[in-house]
Amino acid sequence: MSATDGPAFRVISALPGRVRVQLIRHRAESSRHHQERLQVTAERFSSIAGVQESSLQTGARSILVRYDPARQELAAVLTEMTKVLEERLPGSAGPSSSLPVSNHAERWSPQANMRVIHSLPGRLRLHIAALSARSALAAQLDTALKGFRGVQTVEVQQRQGFLIVGYDASTSDAPTILKLVEQLLVQPTTSSPAGEVTHAQSAPPTNTQGLRSLLIPTAAIVLAVTGGWPALVMRGVIIVAALPLARRAVRGASELRLNVDQLDLTALIVLTWRGDYLIVGIMTWLMALGDVIRSKTMARARREVSHLISVAHQQAWIERDGAVVSIPVHLLRPGDTVVVYPGDQIPVDGVITQGDALVDEKMLSGEARPLHKSTGDLVFALTMMVDGQISVQVQHIGKETRAGRIVELIENAPLSDTRIQNYAAKIGDRLVGPIFALALVTYLLGADSLRVAGVLILDFASGIRVSAPTTILSAMTGAAKQGLFIKGGKALETLVKVDAVVFDKTGTLTRGEPVVQAVHALDAEWTADEVLRLTACAEANLKHPAAHAIVKEALTRGLVITPPTQMDYSMGLGVRSIVGEHTLQVGSERYMQHCGIDISHAAILTAENHMSANSLVFIAVGERLVGLLSYTDPRREESAEVIQALLERGVKRIVMLTGDNQRSAHAIARGTGITDVIAEASPEQKAEVIQALRDEGYTVAFVGDGINDAPAFTRANVAISLPQGADVAREVSDVILLDGDLRGLPLALDLSREAMQVLKQNVNIVVWPTALGIAMAVMGRTTPLMSTVISHGTTIVAGLNGLRPLFPKSQPVLPSASPPGDVPSRAGRTTRSM
Repeated sequence: MSATDGPAFRVISALPGRVRVQLIRHRAESSRHHQERLQVTAERFSSIAGVQESSLQTGARSILVRYDPARQELAAVLTEMTKVLEERLPGSAGPSSSLPVSNHAERWSPQANMRVIHSLPGRLRLHIAALSARSALAAQLDTALKGFRGVQTVEVQQRQGFLIVGYDASTSDAPTILKLVEQLLVQPTTSSPAGEVTHAQSAPPTNTQGLRSLLIPTAAIVLAVTGGWPALVMRGVIIVAALPLARRAVRGASELRLNVDQLDLTALIVLTWRGDYLIVGIMTWLMALGDVIRSKTMARARREVSHLISVAHQQAWIERDGAVVSIPVHLLRPGDTVVVYPGDQIPVDGVITQGDALVDEKMLSGEARPLHKSTGDLVFALTMMVDGQISVQVQHIGKETRAGRIVELIENAPLSDTRIQNYAAKIGDRLVGPIFALALVTYLLGADSLRVAGVLILDFASGIRVSAPTTILSAMTGAAKQGLFIKGGKALETLVKVDAVVFDKTGTLTRGEPVVQAVHALDAEWTADEVLRLTACAEANLKHPAAHAIVKEALTRGLVITPPTQMDYSMGLGVRSIVGEHTLQVGSERYMQHCGIDISHAAILTAENHMSANSLVFIAVGERLVGLLSYTDPRREESAEVIQALLERGVKRIVMLTGDNQRSAHAIARGTGITDVIAEASPEQKAEVIQALRDEGYTVAFVGDGINDAPAFTRANVAISLPQGADVAREVSDVILLDGDLRGLPLALDLSREAMQVLKQNVNIVVWPTALGIAMAVMGRTTPLMSTVISHGTTIVAGLNGLRPLFPKSQPVLPSASPPGDVPSRAGRTTRSM
């Protein structure tokens, strides 16, 4: 593979004395050639000094290398493996280049997707994009680096994607550590170091539990089919299989209410007493299957939230006795002074006592642009330092911070909104009493137990128990095929009733990234492209998002950017740079006034951009204003169409709720057609607004993407997030728009209505044939076998009908609206484009 193709292999797992790697497969490489290359590579690895064994793991298509840690360190082994792969191998397009270590003070490694934020003697801070998405990678880096010579501390801030390494500068250096980290950066792993408990491992093993719950009912069916088993054995197996059902039936009886479980249990007792073990086995298996499907839970949301303010492994730089040392955050006390560097997450709520900084508060407050902070200003935990260096006097830590209070709101959210509603119980319970009464009447009229069993076999519960969760699961799967992740039946049911939608602004109705809107040349000697190029050159070394947008625009236009030879940056105002023979002054209106530069001839453009809520950058060459750039966080192109589509679907209230300023909020609202705008709202106020709408009788869907949106998520009937949002936003949400396109919102309403329509059809499929069968059973016109065929036949038909949402149209469209509460079917839809 060529150097531009990325690393030659990825590390799957790394333990002392052993490392397992997987070769990167070339796009044009066949499976057979890749296997041959694996075999040759494994043989070549065995010749590396210190390697004891190199074996091909055929099933995993990986190579296991065992080495003597007393002779070779892991970094050295990985380096030698890279050198081996630099030679041309069978099936490769060319030599694989190693990952060279260049000047580490300020560099970007495209192969590893890693950026060095800063490097101090004994301390290295990296941003690794893959960390936030790969829980196993965080533990792997921690394990490998702690075993490396000279490394003293390793801190992984997985949510933010940061890795901080403290090392003994006398025994190691930054390039060596960078080399090791680059080699360890991997794709999602299939195994983890011993003792590691990854996020995936800690999640409930739903599939495994489901299989276990079906084992005993399956065994009952097998024993009944094979025959010849003692009655004691058969009844023992059935008792074990029916235990979950019996517990629910007893619980209902203890609460003095009838439910479907009591009817099912009675039927099982009668059939078991009669010795109809096959029918009993089939019934218990179907009920267990329904329970597995319908018991999906959202416990992961709680775990994600609990980790949000965890300080167990976070470190803070603190001033002690004139020196700056690193200590765990939980050891901080109010009054301590912490030092925060560029790229660091601010660990506490406090007041700046020294320095200036640009702080990104988007994830906490909703403010789109980094804010300038200086001495005396408040800063908050979970916000990020974009630029500058500050000392912060600690006021609050942990749960006492503003972020901690947000988490408390989430943890106190009602649990009833986190489980799939039991549709079978909701409908079937109403029929339990009448069926019991009918069975009793049948028995008292002199009918034998066979006729009574026929009545009990033909209950409505089994068909509904299977078809309802099947419909819900199919709808969830079909929605995923169209770019929607709906987490449960409760969300589907509630989406049908939604008549109020509340949007966050930043990152939801807008893209969340600044974009250059226009470049104006204000001097005849300069063209717009020349103005843009000079501005990009002046700001080439800045980390401000606006500077990134300007540089990106210049590169898009094919302009050549030359970094400045001298730069003097005024935090939050602007920059004075020397580029070639020109002295440039680039910044805000206030910066131009500070520099004494006349901008009066740009007054009209300035006013127009203020009306449009655009931000401005002025450019002066020497003491003369030559240009003006405007940039903004643009709204999503589809937002206006989506708002109109929601109104057509019976949504009565659409509100924009944001922490951003009034001018920006109303500018975006005008472009989308939203007239109800609430700006400058704190996370707590957002939750209060949602609750107020619910108190007015609305069923509310909230759409957001940040940590600051989490309290609003918990108060909404349906929480909807975007895939690029914060981890906690995705975890506590009920629906995720996987494509990041707001058009998925009206589509979600349509799919939920269709799912509910299918569910109603399934109820009819089960109820009417079953009712007819019960009538025939009372009259003695059916046998238990016929009753079983009717009962399970309707279950199968309803189950198959429940699979319909699995097969969405090949080209999803947004159908015309139906009146509120109506559920459109596929037949007769009028399609339209958005």
